[in-house]
Amino acid sequence: MSVALEWMVKSGMNEYISKEYIRNVELKRWSDACGAESYAYSRVLDDIAEAPIADVIEVKHGHWENDEYGYHCSVCKCDALYDGFNHPVKAHHCSHCGAKMNEGE
Repeated sequence: MSVALEWMVKSGMNEYISKEYIRNVELKRWSDACGAESYAYSRVLDDIAEAPIADVIEVKHGHWENDEYGYHCSVCKCDALYDGFNHPVKAHHCSHCGAKMNEGE
């Protein structure tokens, strides 16, 4: 693992990117390179291949929509939960699909 990659892992820099995307970007640059530059890009590709894989999921963002039938999630269209007094519980997350209700903030 390169010194830069070790530093990123140890410092907690957890900006998640697609390995496939960055690999394709670097492959394009590598194909245009020659000599020492080509070697440098091959090292970058090795670092990408060795990078740890994080267990992450994509966060869905939505909001509560209101119509004549009540409140529902803008992502999955499922109804919001209601309390014992028939009032909608507009939670921070949809209880059906898990969408984070912060769209438009």
